[in-house]
Amino acid sequence: MSKQKPKAHDSNIPNMTQDGRVIITTSRGHRIECLPIATMLDELQSEYNNKIPQPPTHTITDIADVSVDIPYTEESIKSASEEDRAKWQRYADEKARLETEVSERRVRVIATQGVRVLDMPEDDAWVADHEWMGYTVPASPIQRLYHYVKTEVLGTQEDGIKVTAGIYRASGVDQEVLNQIEESFRDSLGRRNGQDAGTDTQNHGADEPGEAIRLVE
Repeated sequence: MSKQKPKAHDSNIPNMTQDGRVIITTSRGHRIECLPIATMLDELQSEYNNKIPQPPTHTITDIADVSVDIPYTEESIKSASEEDRAKWQRYADEKARLETEVSERRVRVIATQGVRVLDMPEDDAWVADHEWMGYTVPASPIQRLYHYVKTEVLGTQEDGIKVTAGIYRASGVDQEVLNQIEESFRDSLGRRNGQDAGTDTQNHGADEPGEAIRLVE
Protein backbone atom coordinates (compact mmCIF):
# COMPACT_ATOMS: atom_id res chain seq x y z
CA MET A 1 0.00 0.00 0.00
CA SER A 2 1.42 3.36 -0.96
CA LYS A 3 1.84 5.98 1.71
CA GLN A 4 -0.43 8.98 1.57
CA LYS A 5 1.24 12.33 1.23
CA PRO A 6 0.77 14.72 4.15
CA LYS A 7 -2.12 17.08 3.62
CA ALA A 8 -0.86 20.39 2.29
CA HIS A 9 -1.78 23.58 4.07
CA ASP A 10 -3.96 26.06 2.25
CA SER A 11 -1.94 29.11 1.37
CA ASN A 12 -2.51 32.17 3.51
CA ILE A 13 -0.94 34.57 1.03
CA PRO A 14 -3.66 37.11 0.22
CA ASN A 15 -4.25 38.50 -3.24
CA MET A 16 -4.51 42.10 -4.32
CA THR A 17 -7.88 43.61 -5.11
CA GLN A 18 -8.51 45.20 -8.49
CA ASP A 19 -7.64 48.60 -7.05
CA GLY A 20 -4.25 47.34 -5.81
CA ARG A 21 -5.08 46.88 -2.13
CA VAL A 22 -4.46 43.84 0.06
CA ILE A 23 -7.42 43.26 2.37
CA ILE A 24 -7.93 40.29 4.67
CA THR A 25 -10.56 39.22 7.18
CA THR A 26 -9.12 37.95 10.45
CA SER A 27 -10.36 35.00 12.49
CA ARG A 28 -12.28 37.47 14.65
CA GLY A 29 -14.14 38.86 11.70
CA HIS A 30 -12.29 42.17 11.33
CA ARG A 31 -11.35 43.50 7.89
CA ILE A 32 -7.88 45.01 7.68
CA GLU A 33 -5.81 46.44 4.88
CA CYS A 34 -2.16 45.40 4.78
CA LEU A 35 0.17 48.31 4.06
CA PRO A 36 3.52 48.29 2.17
CA ILE A 37 6.06 48.47 4.99
CA ALA A 38 8.29 45.51 3.99
CA THR A 39 11.32 47.79 3.74
CA MET A 40 10.77 48.94 7.33
CA LEU A 41 10.61 45.32 8.52
CA ASP A 42 13.70 44.35 6.51
CA GLU A 43 15.66 47.26 8.00
CA LEU A 44 14.61 46.19 11.48
CA GLN A 45 15.77 42.63 10.78
CA SER A 46 19.06 43.88 9.34
CA GLU A 47 19.65 45.99 12.44
CA TYR A 48 19.07 42.90 14.57
CA ASN A 49 21.38 40.75 12.41
CA ASN A 50 24.18 43.28 12.85
CA LYS A 51 23.83 43.15 16.64
CA ILE A 52 23.84 39.36 17.05
CA PRO A 53 26.95 38.38 19.03
CA GLN A 54 29.31 35.72 17.73
CA PRO A 55 29.40 32.43 19.65
CA PRO A 56 32.56 31.58 21.58
CA THR A 57 35.14 29.49 19.75
CA HIS A 58 37.48 26.64 20.52
CA THR A 59 40.65 25.46 18.80
CA ILE A 60 40.95 22.20 16.92
CA THR A 61 43.72 20.69 14.80
CA ASP A 62 42.67 19.78 11.27
CA ILE A 63 43.97 16.91 9.13
CA ALA A 64 46.86 19.09 7.92
CA ASP A 65 47.93 19.58 11.56
CA VAL A 66 46.86 23.23 11.42
CA SER A 67 45.15 24.84 14.41
CA VAL A 68 41.76 26.29 13.54
CA ASP A 69 39.34 28.26 15.71
CA ILE A 70 35.74 27.16 15.18
CA PRO A 71 32.57 28.33 16.94
CA TYR A 72 30.90 26.15 19.51
CA THR A 73 27.49 24.68 18.74
CA GLU A 74 24.73 23.66 21.14
CA GLU A 75 26.09 20.10 20.97
CA SER A 76 29.83 20.76 21.17
CA ILE A 77 29.49 23.17 24.10
CA LYS A 78 28.20 20.31 26.27
CA SER A 79 31.70 18.81 26.51
CA ALA A 80 33.52 22.15 26.81
CA SER A 81 35.33 23.50 29.84
CA GLU A 82 33.43 25.28 32.58
CA GLU A 83 34.94 28.58 31.46
CA ASP A 84 33.77 28.10 27.86
CA ARG A 85 30.31 26.99 28.99
CA ALA A 86 30.05 30.23 30.96
CA LYS A 87 31.01 32.18 27.82
CA TRP A 88 28.38 30.29 25.86
CA GLN A 89 25.72 31.10 28.45
CA ARG A 90 26.52 34.83 28.24
CA TYR A 91 26.34 34.59 24.44
CA ALA A 92 23.02 32.71 24.55
CA ASP A 93 21.51 35.16 27.05
CA GLU A 94 22.46 38.18 24.96
CA LYS A 95 21.17 36.57 21.76
CA ALA A 96 17.86 35.75 23.45
CA ARG A 97 17.58 39.30 24.78
CA LEU A 98 18.08 40.73 21.30
CA GLU A 99 15.59 38.29 19.79
CA THR A 100 12.96 39.36 22.31
CA GLU A 101 13.72 43.03 21.68
CA VAL A 102 13.43 42.79 17.89
CA SER A 103 10.29 40.64 18.14
CA GLU A 104 8.56 43.20 20.34
CA ARG A 105 9.56 46.03 18.02
CA ARG A 106 8.37 44.10 14.96
CA VAL A 107 4.98 43.44 16.53
CA ARG A 108 4.53 47.11 17.39
CA VAL A 109 5.53 48.23 13.89
CA ILE A 110 3.18 45.77 12.19
CA ALA A 111 0.24 46.49 14.49
CA THR A 112 0.52 50.27 14.24
CA GLN A 113 2.12 50.92 10.83
CA GLY A 114 1.50 47.77 8.81
CA VAL A 115 -2.28 47.41 8.98
CA ARG A 116 -5.31 49.68 8.68
CA VAL A 117 -8.37 48.41 10.56
CA LEU A 118 -11.23 49.11 8.17
CA ASP A 119 -13.95 48.56 10.76
CA MET A 120 -12.26 50.43 13.61
CA PRO A 121 -14.94 51.79 15.99
CA GLU A 122 -15.64 55.47 15.46
CA ASP A 123 -16.11 56.09 19.17
CA ASP A 124 -14.42 54.88 22.35
CA ALA A 125 -17.28 52.76 23.65
CA TRP A 126 -15.01 49.70 23.41
CA VAL A 127 -12.64 51.30 25.93
CA ALA A 128 -15.21 51.03 28.72
CA ASP A 129 -15.81 47.39 27.81
CA HIS A 130 -12.08 46.64 28.01
CA GLU A 131 -11.67 48.45 31.32
CA TRP A 132 -14.60 46.46 32.69
CA MET A 133 -12.78 43.27 31.61
CA GLY A 134 -9.74 44.40 33.58
CA TYR A 135 -7.56 45.80 30.79
CA THR A 136 -5.59 48.98 31.22
CA VAL A 137 -6.26 50.90 28.00
CA PRO A 138 -3.44 53.36 27.16
CA ALA A 139 -4.24 57.03 26.63
CA SER A 140 -1.65 57.50 23.87
CA PRO A 141 -3.35 57.12 20.44
CA ILE A 142 -0.66 54.85 18.99
CA GLN A 143 -0.50 52.69 22.12
CA ARG A 144 -4.30 52.51 22.15
CA LEU A 145 -4.30 51.36 18.52
CA TYR A 146 -1.70 48.71 19.35
CA HIS A 147 -3.81 47.52 22.28
CA TYR A 148 -6.92 47.28 20.11
CA VAL A 149 -5.20 45.36 17.31
CA LYS A 150 -3.56 42.84 19.63
CA THR A 151 -6.64 42.21 21.77
CA GLU A 152 -9.51 42.55 19.29
CA VAL A 153 -8.34 42.18 15.70
CA LEU A 154 -5.83 39.31 15.58
CA GLY A 155 -6.72 36.03 17.20
CA THR A 156 -4.72 33.15 15.75
CA GLN A 157 -1.28 32.30 14.43
CA GLU A 158 -2.83 32.02 10.97
CA ASP A 159 -3.86 35.67 11.28
CA GLY A 160 -0.24 36.53 11.91
CA ILE A 161 0.90 34.63 8.83
CA LYS A 162 -1.73 36.29 6.64
CA VAL A 163 -0.97 39.79 7.91
CA THR A 164 2.78 39.52 7.42
CA ALA A 165 2.41 37.88 4.01
CA GLY A 166 -0.11 40.59 3.12
CA ILE A 167 2.36 43.33 4.02
CA TYR A 168 4.96 41.79 1.73
CA ARG A 169 2.35 41.32 -1.01
CA ALA A 170 1.35 44.98 -0.71
CA SER A 171 5.04 45.90 -0.90
CA GLY A 172 5.39 44.25 -4.32
CA VAL A 173 7.37 41.17 -3.28
CA ASP A 174 7.13 38.42 -5.89
CA GLN A 175 5.26 35.14 -5.40
CA GLU A 176 8.34 32.94 -4.92
CA VAL A 177 9.57 35.04 -2.02
CA LEU A 178 6.07 35.11 -0.52
CA ASN A 179 5.97 31.32 -0.61
CA GLN A 180 9.33 31.18 1.17
CA ILE A 181 8.10 33.61 3.84
CA GLU A 182 4.99 31.53 4.49
CA GLU A 183 6.99 28.29 4.69
CA SER A 184 9.47 29.91 7.07
CA PHE A 185 6.60 30.93 9.37
CA ARG A 186 5.15 27.44 9.38
CA ASP A 187 8.52 25.84 10.11
CA SER A 188 9.14 28.28 12.96
CA LEU A 189 5.69 27.78 14.44
CA GLY A 190 6.05 24.02 14.19
CA ARG A 191 9.34 24.12 16.10
CA ARG A 192 7.88 26.44 18.72
CA ASN A 193 4.68 24.50 19.27
CA GLY A 194 6.06 20.99 18.93
CA GLN A 195 2.99 20.20 16.85
CA ASP A 196 1.54 20.86 13.40
CA ALA A 197 2.53 24.39 12.43
CA GLY A 198 -0.80 25.14 10.79
CA THR A 199 -2.86 24.66 13.95
CA ASP A 200 -4.64 27.79 15.09
CA THR A 201 -3.95 28.82 18.67
CA GLN A 202 -6.18 31.42 20.25
CA ASN A 203 -4.23 34.41 21.48
CA HIS A 204 -6.94 36.64 22.91
CA GLY A 205 -5.46 38.82 25.60
CA ALA A 206 -1.93 37.56 25.04
CA ASP A 207 1.04 39.88 25.20
CA GLU A 208 1.56 39.85 21.44
CA PRO A 209 -0.95 40.05 18.56
CA GLY A 210 -0.24 36.67 16.96
CA GLU A 211 2.92 34.63 17.42
CA ALA A 212 3.55 34.34 13.71
CA ILE A 213 4.34 37.99 13.19
CA ARG A 214 7.24 37.58 15.61
CA LEU A 215 8.91 35.02 13.41
CA VAL A 216 10.31 36.81 10.40
CA GLU A 217 13.71 35.18 9.84
